[in-house]
Amino acid sequence: MPESPRQLFSNWRKPLIYGLLHAAGGGVPARLREITRAAAMPQDELRRYQQDRLEKIILHAYSSVPYYRRLLAEYEVVRDGAVRPEFLDRLPLLTKQLIRQAGDKLLSADYKTRKPYFNTSGGSTGEPVRLVQDKAYNDANIADKIFFNRMLGKEPGDREIKLWGSERDIISGTIGLRERLINSLYNRRLLNTFRMTPARMDAYLREMAAFKPHTIWTYTDSMIELARHAAASGAEIFSPRQIIATTAVLTEEKRRFIGDIFRAPVHNQYGSREAGPIACECACHEGLHVFDWTHYVELVNGRVVVTVLTNYSMPLIRYDIGDTAEWQPGLCRCGLATRRLARITGRISGHFRLRDGTLIHGEYFTHIFYFRPWLKSFRIVQKDYDMVICRLAVSSQPPESELAEIDRRIKLVMGENCKIEHLFCADIPPSPSGKYIYTKSELA
Repeated sequence: MPESPRQLFSNWRKPLIYGLLHAAGGGVPARLREITRAAAMPQDELRRYQQDRLEKIILHAYSSVPYYRRLLAEYEVVRDGAVRPEFLDRLPLLTKQLIRQAGDKLLSADYKTRKPYFNTSGGSTGEPVRLVQDKAYNDANIADKIFFNRMLGKEPGDREIKLWGSERDIISGTIGLRERLINSLYNRRLLNTFRMTPARMDAYLREMAAFKPHTIWTYTDSMIELARHAAASGAEIFSPRQIIATTAVLTEEKRRFIGDIFRAPVHNQYGSREAGPIACECACHEGLHVFDWTHYVELVNGRVVVTVLTNYSMPLIRYDIGDTAEWQPGLCRCGLATRRLARITGRISGHFRLRDGTLIHGEYFTHIFYFRPWLKSFRIVQKDYDMVICRLAVSSQPPESELAEIDRRIKLVMGENCKIEHLFCADIPPSPSGKYIYTKSELA
């Protein structure tokens, strides 16, 4: 049913946002229409649609990407110009270490024509690497986010608060004009969770009560800490229509705690810097719907393995993302025929603590180590309020200037009296569960 003038006026940003997205080339609206069409397909048709997209990117990788041309031929995934999907599981998993080793051999011959840009993997595995992504991939990610927000009843322009990490806000005191304009357009308030003092958490609760967001989008651990503070302080608590939690494992205990304090449903969302948004819960809470139209997900001995179907500049085929998960059997009551993940396990991102009660999100520290070619992996441990150990697995001698910059940025949040020790090693093993722990506070 078309929206009434009253409905349109209540969210005047929505038509403006879509108009601007069309004016920018129409990539996002076109992707959104395609996603909406795919989401309406019955299960068998959706599988065929996904298989077709999978074969297309495999053929592109075979013809245009040196790294894959050799492997796809060697393992007979491509023969005589045709994909043999039954042999795909022969293909070795792509890891961050292999991405580093392959370098430019992972780039498509035509990547410069695809409006590429650089990104880095997240720190959740302790091994960030540089990636090349492109406009078509970014358009698909935006369309996926709009789609699953719609799935949960939120339209572009509805009031939103993001409890998110803004490293730039800590370093320079601002998130930048472009980001402020985008947030204003989308009716979004960004509340920085990389550094949360008790006073700042009080201010965030007041802002929520005043702004009355439709949705709160948050780091899971940040919302846990804010909920604990709210419960202890007796502050006024605003209840949004929903909370979307991401970046860390959302256990049922965490879900219940957040939901009870804020009196709102909490939905789990899963994604990564390498692959974009991958899955999200619907209102039924019967597992996370995988975005089968943009991702082909496998579970290999429980490990999440992703093939991104939209990034032709640097294809990631059978990429081991570093998390573990379980499949949810059957179909969801909502009617969406995608496959579902029952739960994600292993993401660990805590908070460091200062004596005055300030909380520093672990993601702040991982960002410090991005784009450093001498670094293979890392683990940052808070031993005491004024003691941090940086365990660094290096491939070459780190420049003293970069080590000094790392120390400066750690002290920016931990205080000038913080003692920082660098321990260099050849490798950092995972935890007994198989998951890399990249930040850990022994005061938690």
